[in-house]
Amino acid sequence: ILRISVSPKAARLTLDGKDVMPGDIAVSSDDNHTLRVEAPGFVTFEQSYRVPAGKTKLIDILLEPTRRR
Repeated sequence: ILRISVSPKAARLTLDGKDVMPGDIAVSSDDNHTLRVEAPGFVTFEQSYRVPAGKTKLIDILLEPTRRR
């Protein structure tokens, strides 16, 4: 299970290319899963995670605002 929380709340989350909502997401164990989080005005976050069987991985993401030039 991936337990995901994100800020800003309006961010778009995709896991392995599919839209998901924050909260608990059941995933296959021992496989890599790519999480992408994006929101207008913020730097996009992308990272891969692997969750051992029977475990829960907590993921807390705080997107950083993009810098204005």
